[in-house]
Amino acid sequence: MFCKYCGKGISDNAMFCSKCGKQLTSPKESASKLQTENEPEQCKETEAEIKPHDNESEKKSEVESAEEKHKFCRYCGAKILASSIFCPKCGKLLETNNTTQDNNVFEKLGIGGKSAKIDLSVKFPVKNLFVNVLKRHTSQERGEILKAGMDSEKVPSNIKITEESLCPWFYSRIFIILLSVFIIFEICLMNFNNSNVMPGVMIIGSLMMPFAILTMFFELNLYRDVSFFKVIGIFLLGGSVSLLFTLFLYTIIPGGNGYGLIGASIVSITEEIGKAVIVIAILKRSKNISVLKGLLIGSAVGAGFAVFESAGYAFNIFLDAHDYNNFYYDYVDSLGAMNFTIFLRSILAFGGHTAWAAIEGAAFAREKKINKAFMKAFGVCFALHAIWDMNTPLQYLKLIVLCLAAWWVILRQLGKFIAENK
Repeated sequence: MFCKYCGKGISDNAMFCSKCGKQLTSPKESASKLQTENEPEQCKETEAEIKPHDNESEKKSEVESAEEKHKFCRYCGAKILASSIFCPKCGKLLETNNTTQDNNVFEKLGIGGKSAKIDLSVKFPVKNLFVNVLKRHTSQERGEILKAGMDSEKVPSNIKITEESLCPWFYSRIFIILLSVFIIFEICLMNFNNSNVMPGVMIIGSLMMPFAILTMFFELNLYRDVSFFKVIGIFLLGGSVSLLFTLFLYTIIPGGNGYGLIGASIVSITEEIGKAVIVIAILKRSKNISVLKGLLIGSAVGAGFAVFESAGYAFNIFLDAHDYNNFYYDYVDSLGAMNFTIFLRSILAFGGHTAWAAIEGAAFAREKKINKAFMKAFGVCFALHAIWDMNTPLQYLKLIVLCLAAWWVILRQLGKFIAENK
């Protein structure tokens, strides 16, 4: 017969599918079969029956060849095919050597394990993120990108995931537009002393890099099952709610001040939990979760969090620069202090909250639950964030290295996803 879940051909008396592990009979029937069978049942699932031969030596060699295609379940002793991932008798997950096949099944079923680990040997070429940026594109191409998710959120069945298909470019146009607006506002502020554009400088300066990275992940989601309108909604609401939840956590978790090891660790764990909870809540309500969608949803929440936080920092530094009694700011160059903060946070925003939340979203999308593998990815983000906040020598060099480290993880998540879905 055939498995009603995945279509795999299986023996008539199998209680579990050997490919997807789904239970084919009711729990009561399965228990009854297991109790009545005293000897391990040999799996009848073979690719071809052994035909009789007149030559005894030829028959013996074919039997031995057929035996090599089988193995025994380590839990119940049943004889099963060597390619089986689950035992058809007891339903237990088996250890196999076919890592790629196993990971494909784990990915589809949302089961934790090997698929969730970041394979350091799998790489996604960085050049793919920039190869199409300088090429000329038509308005029709832009329209096709923005049409994603508008008609339906169903995943197309003919999507092929390859490195060549993951070459975004639209994000660069978004960045150029925002950068142009920022430069215009800076000219109005610094050359014409028009303070009316100051809020625009803070908002656009904080927005241009995170939103451009978010647009990149929107392009990378080849399944096109999330609309740009929905992404904007998650960016605004998800970012603000994660910020609100983080402030609530600060009232519970004590000692979030200071830039030493303990203080930075408390800030890191609080803010990463605040973002991860919102990312997980959104992904749980989504359909057809994939690593690409996890990167998109995570980056949307992280980008919103980063924009609101950076604009707040710029505003506070502008106010503090006017305070002669402030220990840290003993100058009155408030515009210079604000601009320096905006420039620094804009340049480094590609490897901050947006990237960390994207890593967490991709890890949860792969696992479909909070388990050991997800906690490893969360621990990486926690460590990157904590080191980021600590006062250390060569501060700016450290921040650049941390940004590259975050994208090193993202590129391997992408590379592994491509390898599993070719």
